[in-house]
Amino acid sequence: SDRIEMAFVKYLSKHTGAPSLTILSHLNQLFPGMNTPTHSLIETCLESYAEERPAGSALWYMKEKEQAKNRERDIREIYSALLEVGGKLGFIVQGRQPLLWLDEKNAPVLAYYVFASATYSETVFTGSFPPEKSIIVIPGSRATLAIYKKRNNPYLAEYLNRGWRFLKFRHVFYLLDSPLLTRDNLFENLDLDPLMIDTSQLRLL
Repeated sequence: SDRIEMAFVKYLSKHTGAPSLTILSHLNQLFPGMNTPTHSLIETCLESYAEERPAGSALWYMKEKEQAKNRERDIREIYSALLEVGGKLGFIVQGRQPLLWLDEKNAPVLAYYVFASATYSETVFTGSFPPEKSIIVIPGSRATLAIYKKRNNPYLAEYLNRGWRFLKFRHVFYLLDSPLLTRDNLFENLDLDPLMIDTSQLRLL
């Protein structure tokens, strides 16, 4: 599903205004046989990344906020916010992927893996930090796609259920702006904005 998501993004970025059936046909050719993507996965990718213009036309365009240059800016801002929040809480902040918050003894408190996509599976399988200290940071628009992957891959779900957290971009900025955030209530605050499925655009094909 991660490879299908990336192929979808690559295709729609180069073929703006593509018909939904053309997108589906392209992905079916790239992933034949047992790897053929389900309609529900493609629908979820469309919901996450694209918008139909005009409504009912079955022509799909990448959302403005999902353009590569905009997401690259978002990623920079997220890293900057995590650096600032960690510093305010007295943690040593280092690294990139993951970005680590370390205590005074240089022991990891939290490891943040930041993605513009929902291609987090390999990170979950190979992460070198305890799951309860590991956080996947993604845009809120990836929530439904992230949940879809967990629900449709029992092996992935097993790993996630060991303690992995998800954090939305917007919640990082909430933490940054919160005057009440402390080390004592940090984990409680991390869980205030859980992933939820947005059903407003499902059944698009």
